[in-house]
Amino acid sequence: MRYLWMVLLIALVAPPAQAEPQAKTLISPSTLAGRPLSDFNPTELNQAQLQALIREKEAAGLPTHSLRVAQHSKAAVPLASFFTALLVAPLALAAGRFGGMMGAALSIGLVFIWFVLYSTGAALAKAGMIDPFWGAWAQNFIFAGVGLGWWVLRR
Repeated sequence: MRYLWMVLLIALVAPPAQAEPQAKTLISPSTLAGRPLSDFNPTELNQAQLQALIREKEAAGLPTHSLRVAQHSKAAVPLASFFTALLVAPLALAAGRFGGMMGAALSIGLVFIWFVLYSTGAALAKAGMIDPFWGAWAQNFIFAGVGLGWWVLRR
């Protein structure tokens, strides 16, 4: 039981992996003066500015896949800790008897798997092969589904 709390703490406190490790600064209206939104990196824009940029590009007939992935990622990445905790809790109960090092190894492995799933989904969505919503959110739903399914089956 003590390992469960340790793994949950790691999952909730550890920041999720970022696909683009760039400085994230929101663009203020004074910075926008005279510059189009397309001059900025999507990670620097807030949701309203990003939505305005998407509408602008759609009106011009330009592809918006990567912008939509960035828009969905703004919610999906911060919530990754919650969805990961849904998988880690039953996993910690099952692996608790193997010791603390096993829990640490599983945590590192799960972070790697989450990142691979996120990177793959984002790349497929940016290429237009899957919907941007699923490209940003699929790994969270997979982790939640596996964790909740495992928890229900173990009861």
